[in-house]
Amino acid sequence: MKKLLCVSGFALLAGVVGYFIVPWTRTGFIQRIYEDAEEIEWKYTLFVPAEYKGDRAYPLLMYLHGYGARGVDGNKPTTDGPGPFIREREKTFDMLVLFPQSETGSWEADTEDGQRVMAILEEVVRDYAVDRQRIYLTGTSAGGFGVWSLAARYPHKWAAIVPICGGGDPHSAKVIQHIPCWCFHGACDNVIDVGQSRRMIAALRAAGASPRYTEYPDGGHACWGHAYATPELWHWLRRQRLGSNQSSFHPFLKGHGHVHAAATLPSRFDAP
Repeated sequence: MKKLLCVSGFALLAGVVGYFIVPWTRTGFIQRIYEDAEEIEWKYTLFVPAEYKGDRAYPLLMYLHGYGARGVDGNKPTTDGPGPFIREREKTFDMLVLFPQSETGSWEADTEDGQRVMAILEEVVRDYAVDRQRIYLTGTSAGGFGVWSLAARYPHKWAAIVPICGGGDPHSAKVIQHIPCWCFHGACDNVIDVGQSRRMIAALRAAGASPRYTEYPDGGHACWGHAYATPELWHWLRRQRLGSNQSSFHPFLKGHGHVHAAATLPSRFDAP
């Protein structure tokens, strides 16, 4: 009887401890809820590496989705952008990845969604072991516009930015010229003109920066699957830290494996 009570007591204690610990140690795609100042709840998803134990700081990538993933379910953003790429590597992918969701589809810094996403980011940084020197920002389509906008509003927050098929204000180039940048766009994009990205890259170079730019000659709007499947993108991203601008790039060097983003969709690297 005493043995049974002891076992039951241990199980109860384990359950209580697990209740408090498991939410912080769960791995994979975890849906979380952010509560704003008006006590309105907003769902979002956080990818936590399989090896995460909170005993060391991890780099964090924040992904801003396009207009089609807008809503309040908190899950749809994970089905696009880098989500599918990460799911295929769920056991080995070694970054925290934040998937917030815009209700309206706009991530501009002055919008409610733009302001809320920064509050959600701070919540994640508070609750998880995040390397504050290695917080990266990426986005596609409307999210690409959000990347340029949030980079200009918070220029000392991001260790690197990866805007894909978006656009921004070329006048902000001087403010963000220190941020390592790798931009992607499809030359045949019939939703957001490739000139949007070209103008931003030209403005950055005029400001003295050395951004990377990949343009897919036959690529349309949804080129992000090829962009996120570029192995060198992830190697490059992991090397970036605040205050360490390593964005200079030498294309066409013999033996470089990143001169093509995908075998079926050749890319053109444009560099100064």
